[in-house]
Amino acid sequence: MQQTVVFSVPALHCDGCVETVEHALYGVEGVTSVKGALDSKELRIEFDPEMTLADGLAALLENLGFPPEGLG
Repeated sequence: MQQTVVFSVPALHCDGCVETVEHALYGVEGVTSVKGALDSKELRIEFDPEMTLADGLAALLENLGFPPEGLG
């Protein structure tokens, strides 16, 4: 069963930021979809909760320099 999380990521400023974050997240086992939106500065991530957790995805974003502001 898939789970979806939406993070607000104010540090997303350009297409390069979105590409960097999407590439890193697709490298996480269990992540099946990543959609970044510059206009809303949000990331929508679909993943298998048996393979990874939203907290781990948030930690990865933090380590990349794109700290998320909330879980949704």
